[in-house]
Amino acid sequence: MTPATTGSPTAAALESTAHDFKAWAATRVPWRDRPTVTGDHGVADRFLDALNLV
Repeated sequence: MTPATTGSPTAAALESTAHDFKAWAATRVPWRDRPTVTGDHGVADRFLDALNLV
């Protein structure tokens, strides 16, 4: 995952509050109801299913 830059293609974008991000990125709460996903939901789903920041 890399930050989006102007002119570069982005498969999916995620938007979340910092408070929610800390909870779902550490898998303390399910991510599926937290971030807003735009773009390819399949790409975002696979990435977020694998994410676990400890």
